[in-house]
Amino acid sequence: MPVTSLAGLALLKLFAWKERGIQNPKDASDLVTLLRNYHGAGNEDRLYGEELKVLEAAGFDPASASPHLLGKDVRRIARAETLTQASAILENPKQLDRLITHMASKLRYTDDAVEEAKRLLERFKYGLNGQ
Repeated sequence: MPVTSLAGLALLKLFAWKERGIQNPKDASDLVTLLRNYHGAGNEDRLYGEELKVLEAAGFDPASASPHLLGKDVRRIARAETLTQASAILENPKQLDRLITHMASKLRYTDDAVEEAKRLLERFKYGLNGQ
């Protein structure tokens, strides 16, 4: 039975949020879970091996490296037109603000949920952009 990868799921969640996020922010919540926990989904060896630069850029904190690595993996599997559409969502100020707000509601137990949501998306975009 074919299933999607976590990188594919992250992309699907981003597009699903765009389509139905006004009525239901659940996709943003799911995206937070993926961004925060991707390192623990069998990616630790990669972070300490072939993706050591990603881990180094995150101050050797695997959780902080997680969204960057996920963005890189999304970039690896997505077509150019799909990446353009994903980037358009993340670069649109109105959509980005709404996405951050929806993500922050999932992060309400962190010290500054809005800043944490912004940080997660910035690192994700960094990976999406091939950096």
